Amino acid sequence: MRHQSSVSTEIVRETKLRERQPAAGQYLRAGAVVALAFLSLSAMAIQGPPKNTAPGQRKAVQTKSVPKTDQPSDPDLAWMQDALQNPELMAEFTQLVEKLQKGIQYPGPRNQSRILPRLAESTTFYAAVPNYGETMHQALQIFQQELKESTPLRDFLRKNKLDTSEPEIENGFEKFYEFSQYLGDEIVIAGKLEGQNPSGYAIAEVKKPGVREFLQKINNELITTKSDRLRVFSPEQLAAAGAGDAAPGPVVLVRQDVIAIGFSLAALRELNAQLDQGGAKFTSNALGQRIMQAYQGGASSLFAIDLHKVLNVIPQITPQTRMILEKTGFADIKYLLGESTTSADGTTSQGELTFDGPRHGVASWVASPGPMGGLDFVSANASQAGDILLKSPAQILDDLRDMMGEAAFANVPQMEAQLNVNLKQDLLSKLAGEIAYEVGTPPANAAGPKTPSIKMILRVSDPDGLQQTMTKLLALAPFERGEREEDGVTFHTLSSASAAGGPGSDINYFFLDGYLVIASDSATAKDALRAHRSGNSLAKSGKLRNSLARGQSANASIVSYQDFGQMMGSMLAQLPPEMRQLGPLIGNIKTEPSVFHVYAEPTAFRGVSNSSVQSEASVALVVAAVAIPSLLRSRSAANDSAAVSAVRTINTAQVMYNVDYSENGYAANLAALGSGGGDCAGKKGTAEHACLVDGVLANPSCIGGKWCVKDGYKFTVRGVCLQARCLNYVVTATPENASAAGKSFCSTSDGVIRSHSGAPLAAPLSVAECKAWAPVR
Repeated sequence: MRHQSSVSTEIVRETKLRERQPAAGQYLRAGAVVALAFLSLSAMAIQGPPKNTAPGQRKAVQTKSVPKTDQPSDPDLAWMQDALQNPELMAEFTQLVEKLQKGIQYPGPRNQSRILPRLAESTTFYAAVPNYGETMHQALQIFQQELKESTPLRDFLRKNKLDTSEPEIENGFEKFYEFSQYLGDEIVIAGKLEGQNPSGYAIAEVKKPGVREFLQKINNELITTKSDRLRVFSPEQLAAAGAGDAAPGPVVLVRQDVIAIGFSLAALRELNAQLDQGGAKFTSNALGQRIMQAYQGGASSLFAIDLHKVLNVIPQITPQTRMILEKTGFADIKYLLGESTTSADGTTSQGELTFDGPRHGVASWVASPGPMGGLDFVSANASQAGDILLKSPAQILDDLRDMMGEAAFANVPQMEAQLNVNLKQDLLSKLAGEIAYEVGTPPANAAGPKTPSIKMILRVSDPDGLQQTMTKLLALAPFERGEREEDGVTFHTLSSASAAGGPGSDINYFFLDGYLVIASDSATAKDALRAHRSGNSLAKSGKLRNSLARGQSANASIVSYQDFGQMMGSMLAQLPPEMRQLGPLIGNIKTEPSVFHVYAEPTAFRGVSNSSVQSEASVALVVAAVAIPSLLRSRSAANDSAAVSAVRTINTAQVMYNVDYSENGYAANLAALGSGGGDCAGKKGTAEHACLVDGVLANPSCIGGKWCVKDGYKFTVRGVCLQARCLNYVVTATPENASAAGKSFCSTSDGVIRSHSGAPLAAPLSVAECKAWAPVR
């Protein structure tokens, strides 16, 4: 018989050995978390401890992932792709973004915190965000009004069956808003390190009474399992709580003045004692004082962490590693602080990394702020560019020798002798330390591969000396060299043939006004020269100047520049033809460049950045349009893989069924391989329900050619039977979505899995039809 083949026999032997081992079961434990940081309520799944099966119990053959029937499936992204292909709907989306920008009011900057001065001195990390309840409520009202007025939006929700879930989302926002009304204008997340483990909580002021009753309402309305309800304590109840109250999950402390949430009774007890008794305050140390200073300047959101304390809890390392860390200069790090202010126009963020003393080692490589002449060779229409000022490259080499030791450079003298070049004197000493770059976006209509153009601009202190060194080095390189004179400038060309026989590379470089410009092609080199001489460069375009906040200097240590508007054309060119109609819609959304400036000071790095709400919306839209088709393809591939795995599982189960119930032969349908809807734990399977396949893939309804659905595919088994004994079978798997083309799979008692691409099947296959398909490789 076929099932007695060596392969099938090995499968049966291996499976029976696994049955003798305890099997790990899983159960989900639902919980609810009050997310004070964002003023929302959400569900959280917590995995319980493993549960062993009874000795000797048969273990159902399962695929790698067996979803529970009550567990939500992965969200289908097809509805979003449908939205992106609908120009009328996207026009409505653009209009909604504009209404939200004009109609909602963000919380104003806060000039002080009522929470900060009450925290303990041991606080290691601190984050504060505004109470966005009113802002989100305004956004919901604008959306609800747009939904009433927009037929395309209503039709879209109805078509994709999202209209049934939309009221639930609105209800969640309403609960969000209702909860926010009990809280003050700020939510703080703070805590400390206990050993290497963080211990913290979220805390907010209580603005009006009733928050305890509101949480009880949430428990009653949203959390059906009593054991999973929020554990809400008063200070007295918290003090009296015993070991039985220390179950996993969120714990809420409700006082008259504040509400706090954490996952540790001990952390909330410590916070409660600090609030009652006072003691050493967070604002007595340098980080707390710096946070207070940030509030005085006005801030919407704040983040800070004491990095010095974090470094101190790193496990013990070798003295040599510790010495290297100290030589890098980062052993002296003190704290990291970031702050941002949000308005309808966008977000301005500032940050600083502070050191305990003057920067040294690697931390000192970034030079003090100064003019950035390299940006004068960057096009005013650049999509991505940047500039960095470093200290002398020769000094950087000395730092590396000090950190790594002379042994790491033992081969350098031999290399220098072979090249007839002294690395430090002939090369690094000729460079001044400034490095600028530009990455150009290829034209959408460019022929051939769309590769970006690249410029590298280096400030040099000795152009003639550097040219002599480069001539020596390039003489040994596999390049064909050339020179040409254009507009009084000597362009040097380095050409190399392609290994594949196609067009080779053509690198160009030239020296001008104290800079070495290296370009990926001749056109890019000419563009750099034209930008420098015409004044139509990024440095002179005003885009950098317009990005500066009041009082902010244009002289920086590092500048990073991105113009998403310039990137749109290239991104749109990657879209499928049916989605390129998004171009005019996105073009109507104004985008502003995003610029990040870093200023290196003797004991700190300070950074400033800005972003536009409209730019973020348009970029997110294009990224979604580019990414979602790929995600859909990836998900389809994952479903295909899961389907093959499920078919293989059914084949294995059929072999086992034929061994255990040889008088029946193979199972006539999927239901016979499943549990019959019951629990197989501690029970022996029967010929009617063998408990060999999980209940999702083989539920009791899968008889008579009916389908079972799992992971985007539907499955069925048809037995080839004679006088109640099935001598063969065919398992068929086909995509669940009848309107989507894809792969279908099948297999018979020969164990070979076969596939066919095309429209999903309406009926199960016969054995002959299955064997006509191509085997899966």
